[in-house]
Amino acid sequence: MSGGHFNYVQDRIKNEVFDKLAEEIALNKVQPSWVDREQWIDEYNRSRWKPETIREFRKGLKKIKEAYVYIQRIDWLISGDDGEETFQERLKEDLKKC
Repeated sequence: MSGGHFNYVQDRIKNEVFDKLAEEIALNKVQPSWVDREQWIDEYNRSRWKPETIREFRKGLKKIKEAYVYIQRIDWLISGDDGEETFQERLKEDLKKC
């Protein structure tokens, strides 16, 4: 059995947090300078997030992905699916993908 030591919390993080946060980032539209903020939200039905907030969302998303990788790799190590060498190799590999 692969993993399970943490009751698959990493899958819930992936499905419930970073997938939804990535979607929120993707749905955000850039507000043109000529449109008032309230008008942008009310009339154009666009995202309420400012660019600096989206930048922080992106930073957070990267950290959440890294946390997912650590939980997954540690889970597999503790569960006996990976040895320490494989753990180190896969951890480095997976973190590069973030």
